[in-house]
Amino acid sequence: MKRNSICGLFIPCLALLAACSSSPSQGPAPEGDGTEISRGVTSAALEDESDADLEELSTPRTIMRAVFDEAIRHRPVNAIFAGVRTYDALLDDLSEEEYCRHFRRMNKLAAKLATIDATKLSSGEQIALDIAKTRVRDARSAEKAVSYRWEVSPFDTVGNNWAYLASSTELRSRADVDAMIARYGQIPRAIGQHIRNLRTGLASGLTASRPVIERTISGYRTYQGLPAAEGSPFAALRFAANVSDADKQAWTAEVRKVVDDKVRPAMIRYADFLQNTVVPSARTTYGVGGLGAIGQAYYPDQIEVHVGRRFTPDEVHALGLQRVAELEPLMRRDLAALGIDEPTLAAGLAKLRELPESKPASVDEARAHAYEFLPRIYAKAWAEDTWGVPNPPPMQVQVLVGDRSAYYVIGSNTMTLSALSKPLYQFDGTVLHEAMHYLQDLVIRSATGEEPVSPYVATSGGSALSEGSAHYAEVLALDTTIYETGNPRLTALTRLSALGQLMLRAVRLVVDSGIHAKGWTREQTLAYMAERLDMSAGSIAFEADRYASWPGQAITYRLGAETIASEQARARAAMGERFSQSAYNRMVLGLFGGSVDLLKQKTDAFIAQ
Repeated sequence: MKRNSICGLFIPCLALLAACSSSPSQGPAPEGDGTEISRGVTSAALEDESDADLEELSTPRTIMRAVFDEAIRHRPVNAIFAGVRTYDALLDDLSEEEYCRHFRRMNKLAAKLATIDATKLSSGEQIALDIAKTRVRDARSAEKAVSYRWEVSPFDTVGNNWAYLASSTELRSRADVDAMIARYGQIPRAIGQHIRNLRTGLASGLTASRPVIERTISGYRTYQGLPAAEGSPFAALRFAANVSDADKQAWTAEVRKVVDDKVRPAMIRYADFLQNTVVPSARTTYGVGGLGAIGQAYYPDQIEVHVGRRFTPDEVHALGLQRVAELEPLMRRDLAALGIDEPTLAAGLAKLRELPESKPASVDEARAHAYEFLPRIYAKAWAEDTWGVPNPPPMQVQVLVGDRSAYYVIGSNTMTLSALSKPLYQFDGTVLHEAMHYLQDLVIRSATGEEPVSPYVATSGGSALSEGSAHYAEVLALDTTIYETGNPRLTALTRLSALGQLMLRAVRLVVDSGIHAKGWTREQTLAYMAERLDMSAGSIAFEADRYASWPGQAITYRLGAETIASEQARARAAMGERFSQSAYNRMVLGLFGGSVDLLKQKTDAFIAQ
């Protein structure tokens, strides 16, 4: 995630003009439902708009709030993940005009952020400032790399967040249904805008990786392009408890009609465009480094966006190799305790998959197992004594079929797991990780004493402390009894799986930097992962393509956890008997979205207090 300083965020005028000078109206006609901006503003009017509203900003809170408002204005669909419904009927504007306006405004806001004295801010405002700097850094990175012209990703561009909207939106009224239908009705327009941007990129020799494009096409063909009645994610509706059965039936029929009439054709058209137009000209290199100078600069920028410090790719790679080398003998030791003594880790993991206990769990088995494990997270010894969160309310668990990453949506009380090829003993570490995001959320929601700078703060930061603290919890758990089951063999399997989670985070350092900075191929990446991870081939492929299409994000887990551990050790050494692990860890949970440099600043303050 990001930041050492804000200086350098100003993009020279010539660079800005280079990225945004060519008018899309002079290029190929877009495929879609027109070029109008989703807010009803014409392109010409958008270009003529002034940024007078930014000139009036003078206080730290108004400046920071403007950054978050700008980020949401640019991607309004993300507002729902912050629990804000104002933007429900709006969809992202992906036109080049909008990107240029967004970059221009973020550069002006970056200059204003640089004038803020963080020492004069409250604790909550300091976190907001740190996260606001993340947002402008990310805009700067996208502008320099002209990423909107070449990015194709099944995880972080067109359609990704849109596909989650139905399952994450609770329909409570007729107005909610109308908003969802209005939003879905804009998908063809947004798809057309993205296609136009990709055409512009192709004309400039900029294109995504062919393996990533092919993964995207597969997802659109088999998942997002499904008819509503056959499981389209856009038709996976959630209703409030007070909605009548008659309304559920009627509203479902209305949403399914727009899914089949507008959403599905747009998704298929996008997949067809990628297959017929982009794939033949796509680069065969896997990482962004294959884009040449643009990609080679983009990757370190994205490391800084996601982590909060500018680690070099070589530093990331070397640390990963070191951690992998440390973990291999530990995993082989635990395999031997289960009677598996093979000459290599890969051979041992293959034997592990042959055990009767390694049978894949069903959806019902996985759900029941998660509910059995969760009380250990709520227990006083873990939630309160270790993390400073007493008596957390119970979580809900939903389990989907597929090889997808588990996730927790901020502001909810529900984690989502995937069941397809995982045995039961592999779920405990995942449940622990997602439950830690829930504890983070509870700490943020329980903060008192000041009004949040913006409702979008918690959804706008990097991953170093959010994912890092969840991974740090995985490390701590191995030194507790949280994985004890009463069955020695099952306990050994569960702890081995938890150790495998640590290996996954270490492997990510190696392969992420390998993909984006060292020219690793997809085949090389898959082979390296398969030799060290107890995961199905499908899960490994999913993970690898995630890294290839989301540079720098996957390394935040380990880099964040390592920083948390080192900073806690520093505080413990400085404070002696005054040190409280629960107080320190609760402080860490409250830094959700912040950078590793923010943690260092907060640790200094923690010691001083």
